Amino acid sequence: MRAPRTELIAETRRSTLLYNALVGTLGGVCVAVAVVVSNDAWMPSALGLIGGALVSAALVSFVFGSITIRETTQQVDRAVAVALEDALAPVRGTLYAMALESYRWDCHLDVADDDPSHEYLEQGLRIAYRMSDVPEELRFICLATTRDEALTPYTTDPRYVFRWLVEDTLDPQQEQVFRVGDVLVDGEIIGDRKTLTPHVAGARASEVVVTVPDRLRAPGSHSIEFAVRTRKFVGRDERLRIQTHLFKLVSDGEFRLTVGAALGATRVEPSTGQIAPVGPSLRTVCSPLYPAPLGSIGGIIRVPHPMQAGSSVVFRVDRGRGPSRNG
Repeated sequence: MRAPRTELIAETRRSTLLYNALVGTLGGVCVAVAVVVSNDAWMPSALGLIGGALVSAALVSFVFGSITIRETTQQVDRAVAVALEDALAPVRGTLYAMALESYRWDCHLDVADDDPSHEYLEQGLRIAYRMSDVPEELRFICLATTRDEALTPYTTDPRYVFRWLVEDTLDPQQEQVFRVGDVLVDGEIIGDRKTLTPHVAGARASEVVVTVPDRLRAPGSHSIEFAVRTRKFVGRDERLRIQTHLFKLVSDGEFRLTVGAALGATRVEPSTGQIAPVGPSLRTVCSPLYPAPLGSIGGIIRVPHPMQAGSSVVFRVDRGRGPSRNG
Protein backbone atom coordinates (compact mmCIF):
# COMPACT_ATOMS: atom_id res chain seq x y z
CA MET A 1 0.00 0.00 0.00
CA ARG A 2 1.32 3.45 -0.91
CA ALA A 3 2.57 5.46 2.06
CA PRO A 4 0.93 8.84 2.73
CA ARG A 5 2.73 11.93 1.45
CA THR A 6 3.65 13.08 4.97
CA GLU A 7 5.34 9.78 5.73
CA LEU A 8 7.35 9.94 2.50
CA ILE A 9 8.51 13.48 3.31
CA ALA A 10 9.53 12.41 6.83
CA GLU A 11 11.45 9.42 5.42
CA THR A 12 13.25 11.68 2.95
CA ARG A 13 14.26 14.03 5.75
CA ARG A 14 15.57 11.15 7.88
CA SER A 15 17.60 9.79 4.95
CA THR A 16 19.06 13.25 4.26
CA LEU A 17 20.09 13.70 7.89
CA LEU A 18 21.66 10.22 7.92
CA TYR A 19 23.72 10.92 4.79
CA ASN A 20 24.83 14.28 6.19
CA ALA A 21 25.91 12.60 9.42
CA LEU A 22 27.87 9.92 7.57
CA VAL A 23 29.64 12.48 5.39
CA GLY A 24 30.43 14.68 8.39
CA THR A 25 31.73 11.68 10.35
CA LEU A 26 33.94 10.59 7.46
CA GLY A 27 35.31 14.11 7.18
CA GLY A 28 36.01 14.21 10.90
CA VAL A 29 37.86 10.87 10.70
CA CYS A 30 40.01 12.17 7.88
CA VAL A 31 40.94 15.26 9.86
CA ALA A 32 41.75 13.13 12.91
CA VAL A 33 43.97 10.78 10.88
CA ALA A 34 45.71 13.79 9.37
CA VAL A 35 46.61 14.95 12.86
CA VAL A 36 47.85 11.51 13.93
CA VAL A 37 50.12 11.02 10.90
CA SER A 38 51.32 14.59 10.86
CA ASN A 39 54.95 13.41 10.49
CA ASP A 40 54.30 12.30 6.92
CA ALA A 41 55.15 14.87 4.27
CA TRP A 42 52.05 14.75 2.06
CA MET A 43 49.48 12.51 3.78
CA PRO A 44 48.35 15.04 6.46
CA SER A 45 47.74 17.75 3.91
CA ALA A 46 45.71 15.47 1.64
CA LEU A 47 43.62 14.04 4.45
CA GLY A 48 43.09 17.50 5.92
CA LEU A 49 41.84 18.84 2.61
CA ILE A 50 39.54 15.86 2.05
CA GLY A 51 38.21 15.95 5.62
CA GLY A 52 37.59 19.69 5.55
CA ALA A 53 35.73 19.39 2.24
CA LEU A 54 33.55 16.58 3.56
CA VAL A 55 32.70 18.43 6.77
CA SER A 56 31.89 21.61 4.84
CA ALA A 57 29.71 19.66 2.42
CA ALA A 58 27.84 18.02 5.29
CA LEU A 59 27.19 21.36 6.97
CA VAL A 60 25.98 22.99 3.76
CA SER A 61 23.74 20.01 2.98
CA PHE A 62 22.36 20.03 6.51
CA VAL A 63 21.52 23.75 6.39
CA PHE A 64 19.96 23.82 2.95
CA GLY A 65 18.47 20.32 2.90
CA SER A 66 15.33 21.21 4.81
CA ILE A 67 14.79 24.30 2.66
CA THR A 68 15.06 22.24 -0.53
CA ILE A 69 12.61 19.61 0.73
CA ARG A 70 10.13 22.29 1.78
CA GLU A 71 10.35 24.10 -1.56
CA THR A 72 10.00 20.82 -3.46
CA THR A 73 6.93 19.91 -1.41
CA GLN A 74 5.35 23.29 -2.09
CA GLN A 75 6.06 22.98 -5.80
CA VAL A 76 4.50 19.51 -5.90
CA ASP A 77 1.43 20.76 -4.00
CA ARG A 78 1.00 23.65 -6.42
CA ALA A 79 1.40 21.36 -9.42
CA VAL A 80 -1.18 18.90 -8.08
CA ALA A 81 -3.61 21.71 -7.26
CA VAL A 82 -3.30 23.23 -10.74
CA ALA A 83 -3.72 19.82 -12.40
CA LEU A 84 -6.83 19.04 -10.35
CA GLU A 85 -8.30 22.48 -11.02
CA ASP A 86 -7.76 22.10 -14.77
CA ALA A 87 -9.22 18.60 -14.77
CA LEU A 88 -12.29 19.54 -12.74
CA ALA A 89 -12.96 22.92 -14.35
CA PRO A 90 -15.45 21.57 -16.95
CA VAL A 91 -17.33 19.60 -14.29
CA ARG A 92 -17.35 22.55 -11.91
CA GLY A 93 -18.59 24.89 -14.63
CA THR A 94 -21.49 22.57 -15.47
CA LEU A 95 -22.30 22.06 -11.81
CA TYR A 96 -22.29 25.76 -10.97
CA ALA A 97 -24.43 26.56 -14.01
CA MET A 98 -27.22 24.55 -12.36
CA ALA A 99 -26.79 26.20 -8.95
CA LEU A 100 -29.12 28.72 -7.35
CA GLU A 101 -27.27 32.01 -6.97
CA SER A 102 -27.63 34.76 -4.37
CA TYR A 103 -29.98 32.63 -2.29
CA ARG A 104 -31.89 34.66 0.31
CA TRP A 105 -34.13 33.05 2.94
CA ASP A 106 -36.12 35.26 5.30
CA CYS A 107 -38.45 33.82 7.92
CA HIS A 108 -40.66 35.45 10.54
CA LEU A 109 -42.12 33.41 13.39
CA ASP A 110 -45.02 34.46 15.60
CA VAL A 111 -47.94 33.03 17.55
CA ALA A 112 -51.14 32.26 15.65
CA ASP A 113 -54.02 34.71 16.12
CA ASP A 114 -56.61 31.98 16.64
CA ASP A 115 -54.57 29.83 19.06
CA PRO A 116 -54.39 31.29 22.60
CA SER A 117 -52.54 28.20 23.81
CA HIS A 118 -49.52 29.12 21.64
CA GLU A 119 -49.13 25.52 20.48
CA TYR A 120 -49.39 26.64 16.85
CA LEU A 121 -47.18 29.29 15.30
CA GLU A 122 -47.41 31.24 12.07
CA GLN A 123 -44.34 31.05 9.88
CA GLY A 124 -43.94 33.61 7.13
CA LEU A 125 -41.28 32.90 4.51
CA ARG A 126 -39.81 34.96 1.70
CA ILE A 127 -37.29 33.24 -0.56
CA ALA A 128 -35.35 34.78 -3.43
CA TYR A 129 -32.55 33.58 -5.72
CA ARG A 130 -31.29 33.64 -9.29
CA MET A 131 -31.36 30.72 -11.71
CA SER A 132 -30.57 30.19 -15.39
CA ASP A 133 -33.36 27.85 -16.50
CA VAL A 134 -36.85 28.92 -15.42
CA PRO A 135 -39.41 26.09 -15.82
CA GLU A 136 -42.78 26.66 -17.48
CA GLU A 137 -44.46 26.30 -14.09
CA LEU A 138 -43.47 27.11 -10.54
CA ARG A 139 -45.14 24.69 -8.15
CA PHE A 140 -45.69 24.94 -4.39
CA ILE A 141 -46.87 21.87 -2.48
CA CYS A 142 -47.86 21.27 1.14
CA LEU A 143 -48.56 17.81 2.59
CA ALA A 144 -50.26 17.07 5.90
CA THR A 145 -47.94 14.36 7.20
CA THR A 146 -44.88 14.00 9.40
CA ARG A 147 -43.21 11.50 7.04
CA ASP A 148 -40.26 13.19 5.34
CA GLU A 149 -40.23 10.55 2.61
CA ALA A 150 -43.54 11.92 1.36
CA LEU A 151 -41.58 14.73 -0.30
CA THR A 152 -39.30 12.34 -2.22
CA PRO A 153 -41.33 12.40 -5.49
CA TYR A 154 -40.98 16.20 -5.60
CA THR A 155 -37.28 16.64 -4.81
CA THR A 156 -35.87 16.20 -8.34
CA ASP A 157 -38.66 17.87 -10.33
CA PRO A 158 -37.37 21.41 -11.15
CA ARG A 159 -40.92 22.77 -11.26
CA TYR A 160 -41.30 22.39 -7.49
CA VAL A 161 -39.67 25.41 -5.87
CA PHE A 162 -41.33 24.98 -2.46
CA ARG A 163 -42.09 21.76 -0.58
CA TRP A 164 -43.58 21.73 2.90
CA LEU A 165 -44.94 19.40 5.57
CA VAL A 166 -47.50 20.22 8.29
CA GLU A 167 -49.11 18.17 11.03
CA ASP A 168 -51.51 15.50 9.81
CA THR A 169 -54.28 17.09 11.90
CA LEU A 170 -54.17 20.23 9.72
CA ASP A 171 -55.80 20.84 6.35
CA PRO A 172 -53.39 22.35 3.78
CA GLN A 173 -56.39 23.59 1.78
CA GLN A 174 -57.10 26.18 4.48
CA GLU A 175 -55.35 29.51 3.97
CA GLN A 176 -54.35 29.82 7.62
CA VAL A 177 -52.43 26.57 7.18
CA PHE A 178 -50.85 27.11 3.76
CA ARG A 179 -50.99 30.17 1.56
CA VAL A 180 -48.77 31.27 -1.34
CA GLY A 181 -48.41 35.03 -1.64
CA ASP A 182 -46.79 37.02 -4.43
CA VAL A 183 -44.64 35.12 -6.93
CA LEU A 184 -42.24 37.27 -8.94
CA VAL A 185 -39.99 36.50 -11.90
CA ASP A 186 -37.50 39.26 -12.74
CA GLY A 187 -39.45 41.57 -10.47
CA GLU A 188 -42.79 41.01 -12.22
CA ILE A 189 -45.70 39.57 -10.24
CA ILE A 190 -47.11 36.47 -11.94
CA GLY A 191 -50.89 36.31 -11.59
CA ASP A 192 -51.65 33.19 -13.66
CA ARG A 193 -52.10 30.52 -10.98
CA LYS A 194 -54.35 27.67 -9.95
CA THR A 195 -54.79 25.59 -6.81
CA LEU A 196 -54.92 21.80 -7.05
CA THR A 197 -55.80 19.03 -4.61
CA PRO A 198 -53.38 16.25 -5.56
CA HIS A 199 -54.01 12.70 -4.39
CA VAL A 200 -51.20 11.64 -2.07
CA ALA A 201 -51.47 8.33 -0.25
CA GLY A 202 -51.96 8.84 3.46
CA ALA A 203 -51.88 12.63 3.40
CA ARG A 204 -54.03 15.59 2.50
CA ALA A 205 -52.32 17.97 0.11
CA SER A 206 -52.56 21.36 -1.52
CA GLU A 207 -50.62 22.46 -4.58
CA VAL A 208 -50.37 25.91 -6.15
CA VAL A 209 -49.26 26.08 -9.79
CA VAL A 210 -47.99 29.38 -11.23
CA THR A 211 -47.54 29.55 -15.00
CA VAL A 212 -44.50 31.56 -16.15
CA PRO A 213 -44.88 33.51 -19.45
CA ASP A 214 -42.47 32.57 -22.24
CA ARG A 215 -41.01 36.08 -22.33
CA LEU A 216 -39.69 35.57 -18.80
CA ARG A 217 -38.01 32.28 -19.67
CA ALA A 218 -35.47 33.53 -22.22
CA PRO A 219 -31.89 32.18 -21.89
CA GLY A 220 -29.92 33.94 -19.18
CA SER A 221 -30.04 34.59 -15.47
CA HIS A 222 -33.46 35.26 -13.92
CA SER A 223 -34.54 36.28 -10.43
CA ILE A 224 -37.18 34.21 -8.62
CA GLU A 225 -38.93 35.50 -5.52
CA PHE A 226 -41.97 34.30 -3.59
CA ALA A 227 -43.70 34.57 -0.22
CA VAL A 228 -45.42 31.74 1.68
CA ARG A 229 -47.38 31.55 4.92
CA THR A 230 -47.63 28.27 6.83
CA ARG A 231 -48.74 27.00 10.23
CA LYS A 232 -46.32 25.16 12.48
CA PHE A 233 -47.20 22.98 15.47
CA VAL A 234 -44.74 23.28 18.36
CA GLY A 235 -46.88 22.13 21.29
CA ARG A 236 -45.56 23.12 24.69
CA ASP A 237 -41.90 22.92 23.65
CA GLU A 238 -39.81 25.75 25.00
CA ARG A 239 -36.92 25.04 22.61
CA LEU A 240 -37.98 25.33 18.97
CA ARG A 241 -36.12 24.16 15.88
CA ILE A 242 -36.60 26.16 12.68
CA GLN A 243 -34.93 24.55 9.68
CA THR A 244 -34.69 25.04 5.95
CA HIS A 245 -33.51 22.26 3.65
CA LEU A 246 -31.74 22.87 0.33
CA PHE A 247 -32.87 20.60 -2.49
CA LYS A 248 -30.40 22.03 -5.04
CA LEU A 249 -26.82 23.24 -5.12
CA VAL A 250 -26.64 26.83 -3.85
CA SER A 251 -23.67 29.03 -4.75
CA ASP A 252 -24.02 31.33 -1.72
CA GLY A 253 -26.74 32.08 0.78
CA GLU A 254 -28.04 34.38 3.46
CA PHE A 255 -30.56 33.14 6.01
CA ARG A 256 -32.44 35.38 8.46
CA LEU A 257 -34.92 34.54 11.17
CA THR A 258 -36.98 37.04 13.18
CA VAL A 259 -39.52 36.29 15.90
CA GLY A 260 -42.48 38.29 17.13
CA ALA A 261 -42.61 39.75 20.63
CA ALA A 262 -45.65 37.60 21.51
CA LEU A 263 -43.50 34.49 21.20
CA GLY A 264 -41.50 35.54 24.26
CA ALA A 265 -38.18 34.36 22.83
CA THR A 266 -35.20 34.54 25.16
CA ARG A 267 -32.53 33.44 22.66
CA VAL A 268 -32.09 32.73 18.95
CA GLU A 269 -29.18 30.41 18.16
CA PRO A 270 -28.12 30.01 14.49
CA SER A 271 -26.31 26.81 13.49
CA THR A 272 -24.32 25.82 10.38
CA GLY A 273 -23.40 22.30 11.50
CA GLN A 274 -25.53 20.65 8.79
CA ILE A 275 -24.15 22.63 5.84
CA ALA A 276 -22.08 20.53 3.42
CA PRO A 277 -19.72 22.81 1.42
CA VAL A 278 -18.57 22.25 -2.15
CA GLY A 279 -14.80 22.70 -2.23
CA PRO A 280 -12.98 24.77 0.40
CA SER A 281 -15.29 26.48 2.85
CA LEU A 282 -14.91 30.17 3.63
CA ARG A 283 -15.64 31.98 6.85
CA THR A 284 -19.37 32.17 7.55
CA VAL A 285 -21.32 34.71 9.55
CA CYS A 286 -23.41 33.06 12.27
CA SER A 287 -24.67 35.45 14.92
CA PRO A 288 -27.67 37.24 16.44
CA LEU A 289 -29.35 39.60 14.03
CA TYR A 290 -29.20 42.57 16.40
CA PRO A 291 -27.01 43.55 19.36
CA ALA A 292 -28.15 42.82 22.92
CA PRO A 293 -30.75 43.05 24.29
CA LEU A 294 -32.48 42.68 20.89
CA GLY A 295 -30.43 39.59 20.00
CA SER A 296 -33.27 37.39 21.25
CA ILE A 297 -35.57 38.41 18.38
CA GLY A 298 -33.50 37.38 15.39
CA GLY A 299 -30.49 35.55 13.96
CA ILE A 300 -28.51 35.54 10.72
CA ILE A 301 -26.36 33.03 8.85
CA ARG A 302 -24.36 34.20 5.82
CA VAL A 303 -22.60 31.48 3.80
CA PRO A 304 -20.22 32.81 1.08
CA HIS A 305 -19.27 29.41 -0.39
CA PRO A 306 -21.30 26.82 -2.39
CA MET A 307 -23.51 24.42 -0.44
CA GLN A 308 -24.40 20.91 -1.55
CA ALA A 309 -27.96 19.81 -2.13
CA GLY A 310 -29.19 18.23 1.09
CA SER A 311 -27.61 20.86 3.32
CA SER A 312 -29.72 22.31 6.12
CA VAL A 313 -29.64 25.61 7.97
CA VAL A 314 -30.99 25.53 11.51
CA PHE A 315 -32.13 28.15 14.02
CA ARG A 316 -32.92 27.17 17.60
CA VAL A 317 -35.28 29.43 19.50
CA ASP A 318 -35.71 29.39 23.28
CA ARG A 319 -39.04 30.82 24.29
CA GLY A 320 -40.80 31.72 27.51
CA ARG A 321 -44.52 31.88 28.09
CA GLY A 322 -44.72 35.58 27.11
CA PRO A 323 -47.88 37.63 26.66
CA SER A 324 -50.40 36.80 24.00
CA ARG A 325 -50.57 38.96 20.89
CA ASN A 326 -53.83 40.48 22.10
CA GLY A 327 -52.44 41.41 25.47
